[in-house]
Amino acid sequence: MRPLWLALPLSPAVTPLPPPAGAAYVPVYARTQPLIGGPSFLRLHVLVRHGLTTFEFIPARPRDPRAAAALLLGQAVDGRVRCAHVRLAERGSWRLLGYSRRQSAEVEAFARRQPSRLSLLSNNCWTFARAVVEFAELCESPPDTPVGDTQGEGEREPLRS
Repeated sequence: MRPLWLALPLSPAVTPLPPPAGAAYVPVYARTQPLIGGPSFLRLHVLVRHGLTTFEFIPARPRDPRAAAALLLGQAVDGRVRCAHVRLAERGSWRLLGYSRRQSAEVEAFARRQPSRLSLLSNNCWTFARAVVEFAELCESPPDTPVGDTQGEGEREPLRS
């Protein structure tokens, strides 16, 4: 698997669509955005989107200058996982990473079990995103057969991206 930071700027931007009702495979996207309170041109923070749920790892007090100073000095601060439901009208440059058979509830439970100390050197939004993406067990495109169809018979409408 290619490093996540390489996948984001090189993948074509797509307009995310909600997964079809009853879909066995859920699209997984990622995007970068500015740090909370940071300049808009400095898109260093990464989020992962699994279906209609976003996951991100942020400092517990993201606007606290003491937290920023501690992070810049290589220290760890308390962090928190933020999970949010995406509004369909939300815009942004999401990059399609692949498709997952895991349910969003499974991914959320995994994300909430991740270490809660944030460190720029070892446990940050990028390492969190990588862990979430690896847990999602991505495939590049949904197989042509529906889940449970071991005979290869049957058809499934492909997901659009």
